[in-house]
Amino acid sequence: MHSHSYRTPEQFKNKTVVLIGNGPSAVDILKEIYPLAKQVHQAVRTPSFQLVKGGIYNNAWQHSMIECAHKDGKVVFKDGTTVDADVIIHCTGYKYHYPFLKSNGVVTVDDNRVGPLYKHVFPPSLAPWLSFVGLNYRVVIFKVIELQAKWVAKVLSGTVELPSREAMMSSVEELYSKMEKAGMPKHHTQILQNDEVEYVSWLAAQLNLRLPNRWKKITLSTIFKGIFDNGDNYRDTWDADSWIQEIDSAD
Repeated sequence: MHSHSYRTPEQFKNKTVVLIGNGPSAVDILKEIYPLAKQVHQAVRTPSFQLVKGGIYNNAWQHSMIECAHKDGKVVFKDGTTVDADVIIHCTGYKYHYPFLKSNGVVTVDDNRVGPLYKHVFPPSLAPWLSFVGLNYRVVIFKVIELQAKWVAKVLSGTVELPSREAMMSSVEELYSKMEKAGMPKHHTQILQNDEVEYVSWLAAQLNLRLPNRWKKITLSTIFKGIFDNGDNYRDTWDADSWIQEIDSAD
């Protein structure tokens, strides 16, 4: 099954579950099902979320990615371990798909890269009449969506001008070239994990907004750090106000 179909943990009681992925969906599902499941095994490429053994996760393990899966339920991981799984949950993200969009090939989805898009929003040859808001991921998405939406509104109202079509295409090509040199696949085009602060600051500048330093510094990475430093009860134990004050005092 795909994580899209997950609803409640009860159906996994006393079952051996393999989770594929290490994003928010995988982490959330793992935390919900481990108290009920017999075993939970998580296949990851990069362990940005690490299980701490010896505590609440005694029935959960992390592995390298899956080598193969057999019809009888046996799953073989690249680290050589095997598991007899009852359920495999693919927490592997989503594919961009726009069956309603007839752009005559001006905007395409190639290996999950939606483009060409200037600053992840405007197709240069169809701007400003077509725009995409909220495509990005591995980011504090609601903050980005708010700023992108305000930018689109300002452009449509004539308050903010876009660069020329040529300048916008040049910016897109520069991004693609940078990704290719870094060995990044096309399906990572909309990721903002390492560029969140820079991108949010750029959007704010287009809107002539001066963002508080705390706004710029609250990124997906710092939020995850606050969550993991405070454990599963972070909502009760994490003093977010004090944490933000610490960020401000570091300026």
